[in-house]
This record gives sequence, structure tokens and C-alpha cells, in this order.
Amino acid sequence: MNSKNYFDNVAPEWDKLRQSFFSEAIREKAIAIAQVQPGTLAADLGAGTGFITEALVHHGLRVIAVDQSEAMLSEMQKKFAGVQGIDYRLGDAEQLPIEDASVDYVFANMYLHHVDHPAKAILEMSRILKPGGKVVITDLDEHSHEFLRTEQHDRWLGFRREDIRRWFFEAGLEDIRVDSLDENCCTKSPCVYEEVAISVFVATGTKRDRKAATPYPYATYLDIKYPSLTVIDLPALIQACKDRWYNQTLCQVNDSVVRLGIVQGEYHWHKHDNDDEFFFVLEGRFIIDLETHSVELRPWQGFVVPKGVVHRTRAPERCIILMVETSTIIPTGDDNGVDV
Repeated sequence: MNSKNYFDNVAPEWDKLRQSFFSEAIREKAIAIAQVQPGTLAADLGAGTGFITEALVHHGLRVIAVDQSEAMLSEMQKKFAGVQGIDYRLGDAEQLPIEDASVDYVFANMYLHHVDHPAKAILEMSRILKPGGKVVITDLDEHSHEFLRTEQHDRWLGFRREDIRRWFFEAGLEDIRVDSLDENCCTKSPCVYEEVAISVFVATGTKRDRKAATPYPYATYLDIKYPSLTVIDLPALIQACKDRWYNQTLCQVNDSVVRLGIVQGEYHWHKHDNDDEFFFVLEGRFIIDLETHSVELRPWQGFVVPKGVVHRTRAPERCIILMVETSTIIPTGDDNGVDV
């Protein structure tokens, strides 16, 4: 049995089952965080029998409800018979039946841990979102309760929050936040007699309005190029680089990463609210502009920019640097550009 078969089978009892898993506080908090506006259009992905959709309609939104299970959608249609403003669509996480840039909000509650490829699913969410629109995901933190794979057909045992942040960034979202929702998802196994409470995170991101904002022509790769016990070959990467502003994660060390930068030109003004950054120059001349002065680094010199400090980096000619920072940092800044 796969995830689709599981939900087809439990569809008639899903509302009762859901109440034992998590409370209505999850949707209330998610919708409050999104600051939804009446008259707008939202997509509810993995809609099930309409847990999120019900609240969105109550707040005056129109909803496209998408689910892979025909049985779930059938139960939902019976439940909301006569309710206006709901468009029911059968669809897959990686090929959503929704047009590009057409919705104001995307909600996905307890959806991501059932999809095959979470990064691709988030990329699809970004595709259907209008510029300035918002994605809101509520799902499980990483856990180790293996019985959920077989009994509830979870594809993933929750997620690391740093992975969610990275996938949001790679999908072209900004103003990214991944925080605790202060809620749990509770379940128990009739087979192994295990009862668990798993913490729930909420992740939000906004699709950049490229007409209103200055595009950042940066080639940023947050995947880890070299796993542990692998020789890191910088000359090969440097020789292959054709970008003017290139950033590649080389490796991870505990909670931090080492990144290679091959840069020429200037980065935008920005800051990181919770993260320090270390820059070390291997080749060329690298300038760090602060609000009060500028620091120029030459080969074999380094500098730490503390968290919360507004700065801009630039290189008059091609420059090669190493950076050390936390793995959860958003390279473009927590505010995606500040006025200086």
C-alpha cells in the first residue's frame, strides 16, 4: 500500500482520525501568520477533507483544493456541498494542476512528509504563486518513529528546519522563516504500542516581485559539494566557474558550512539577524563595506562580520574567497536588502 491507497482507505473516517492527530490551533496559527486577506485566492495542497480550506473560506478567501486522493476530495465535496468558492482538483505534488503565478497563498499542512521529492514540491508551490504571494507550510520536525512509514505511509520522518530553509531559498522565496508552531502532532501505534508527540514547525516564504525588486544575478548553490571523508578540490571548481558572482557550499562541519566564493562586482546591502560570517581571501582584493567604513582584505587575510551588522561585499576584479557561516543562513540576508 502506498500513501494514496492509505488516504483512499481512511477518507470516510479522516475527520475523526485527524482530531486525534492534531488540533484546530494549527490552522488558526498558520492563517494568522499568513495574514490572509478576504477576496484573495489560496491553494490548499494535500487538502484532504478540507481542514485548511474550511478556515480559509471562513476568512473570505477562494480556494483551490488539491489532493492526490479522489476519495478524500469526494468526502470534502460532500462535506462542503453548497459552499461557494472552492475549486476541487486532483493533482500530484510535482505537477500541480494550477497555472503559473495564479494564487496569492499556498498552504500545505502535514503534506510535505508524504511527497516523494520535497524540494521539487516546494518549487511547484513557488511556481503557482503570484509575485508577493506567500507559502505557508506546517509539518513535522525530524523524528525517528519508524512505525509511521508502515502504519501511516509517511514518506519522510519529518524534516530538519535548515533543509526547509534551503529548499525555500532555492525555490526563489524570500523573507524565509522556519519556527516552532508550539504545537504537536500526536499518534500511537497499535502494532508496537508506541505513543508519540512530534513537534510541528511553520515555514513561511514570500515570492519576490521581480518587477519591483532589483534582481540579484548570483549563482548560489547550497547543496554540499563534498561529503565528509572526501578530498575538496578547489582548483577544479575555480577553473570551471564562468559566473561573475558564484557561491558554492563545499562541506559541513557540525552546524556550520564552508563555502567557496568566486566574485567580481558587488553584492547588495544586507544583514543577518542571527548569524556571524567569516570571510577569508585566497586570491584578489575583497572589500567589505560597513555603514561607517570599509575594510579591504588581501590574500591570506580574513574578517568576521557579526550578526545584525549591515554590510555589502564587493570585488573590483575577480576574487576568490572562503566563507564560514551557519548552515541555516540565508545568503541574501534576512531582510533581502536594506536601504543605506
